[in-house]
Amino acid sequence: LNQLQSVLPRLGYPGRYTGLPSMQISIRQMFVFVLVFAVLLAGVRCALDFYSFVHNPFGGKIEFVDLNGSRAKKQLNDWPKTVAPGDVQLVSCTSESSRDSYSSWLRIKLTKKAAELWQNDVHIGRKPKNEDWSDDFYEGFEGVHRIIGGPPPLHWQTGETPVWWNPPSLDFRATEVMIWYKNYDSGIGQASYSAFDKTKNELWIYDHSSQHDILWSGGEIPDGDCFGNIQQDEASD
Repeated sequence: LNQLQSVLPRLGYPGRYTGLPSMQISIRQMFVFVLVFAVLLAGVRCALDFYSFVHNPFGGKIEFVDLNGSRAKKQLNDWPKTVAPGDVQLVSCTSESSRDSYSSWLRIKLTKKAAELWQNDVHIGRKPKNEDWSDDFYEGFEGVHRIIGGPPPLHWQTGETPVWWNPPSLDFRATEVMIWYKNYDSGIGQASYSAFDKTKNELWIYDHSSQHDILWSGGEIPDGDCFGNIQQDEASD
């Protein structure tokens, strides 16, 4: 350093090396720039969130691809209590909701036993309780457990189908429910479809609920294991 300081005056530079202070100023400037950029980025994010809230105040969206079981469980509100995260290898999910509807797509790589537990949770949980939909506003509900050919129908979906959604042409378990308003003029259509691909250990689930999605006419429930709290002769009158 002493030799450098003795040579600098001959080259027209000051005798004392001043590069370090200028470097410190540069670092401070960079810090200020990064701080300002972060504040602006946060402002843009808040503006986008506000715009989204104004246009869809009751909506929300969850979206991720190939998270492991532990990380995916933190993202999902309806993770089955009977399924251990360690039995789940990868989860991809897109779920979008609006004021009166939602759609959810799931692709889950997991053990066969965990898939059975997850499917049971989906289809048993879809069945409403009798007291939930019997009042002055609702006529009641009709539903059916059955098997359909896949891929399943995407009833009145909310949001766009994720690019990774390509379920196999397997038989799907289906639980479909119609919650009828008075006089059967309209209602809420709900459906859950699932299939386990044993060749890839992948569970595919589509879940849906929407007002005015009429799955069938009152009393005309598809063949299968039917359930509900409306008398058949009442629905057909």
